Amino acid sequence: VSNNPNYTPFDHVDVNVDLNERNPSKGKLAVWSDKYDWSKEDAVPDLVFNEILWQGLKGESAPAPKRAAFLKVSEQKEDDDD
Repeated sequence: VSNNPNYTPFDHVDVNVDLNERNPSKGKLAVWSDKYDWSKEDAVPDLVFNEILWQGLKGESAPAPKRAAFLKVSEQKEDDDD
């Protein structure tokens, strides 16, 4: 980090993504999404929702990350102080 600004010009990198491209309305993810009620919170199962988001952002061929964080709660009997 410097307190002196760098005024050296730079060359831009051309965009390699079509910014006008739209998701197909009859694509796999659209058909999959149509099966669920999106009008209220938590109506879509979280694993399905995450898979739709992942494939929509990373591509349908990209494998989703595995779930690895689990919290195991052991049942403990309450102490009866009476």
